[in-house]
Parts: sequence; structure tokens; C-alpha cells
Amino acid sequence: AAHQLFLRSATDEERRCLPKHDDESDIGLYRALEQLREPLSFDELAGHGLSLQEHPARVMHTSNGELLIMTINSDDSLLMSKWE
Repeated sequence: AAHQLFLRSATDEERRCLPKHDDESDIGLYRALEQLREPLSFDELAGHGLSLQEHPARVMHTSNGELLIMTINSDDSLLMSKWE
């Protein structure tokens, strides 16, 4: 049943991100698909000058290998950070 759910619902990109390992069960593979679809969240911050924000950030990976981090400040302004 989990194998059929995976085959019916996973996109081609998700299948490329989740190759099945020899010792992995179909249930484990479907659970990995569910986790892949969950929003990325951070429980802990490490480093200087970092603080928790009221509004969550959105992280995007660009085709040229950069990470864009976008947050909305309390005054509704958009803050974008680029990591290479």
C-alpha cells in the first residue's frame, strides 16, 4: 500500500531526491516523502547576531547554487539574504 501511495503521489523531482536504499521499507520511503514535503523549520539558532523572528523565513535554493532567505519584518518590509 505504501509503495502504491509513493508511486501515485511523488513527482519526478521528489523521486530523484528520494532513491530507495536496499534496506529501506516502502513505509520508510513514503515517510521520507512526507518529511520532504513538510516546511523547513529550525528549532535552534547558532551563531552571532541571530534572533528568533515573529514571522517565519522562506528558504529557496536557486539554480546557480545560492540560497535565498526571505523574511517579512514587523513593519511588513521584506528582508532578503543571499548565501553562496
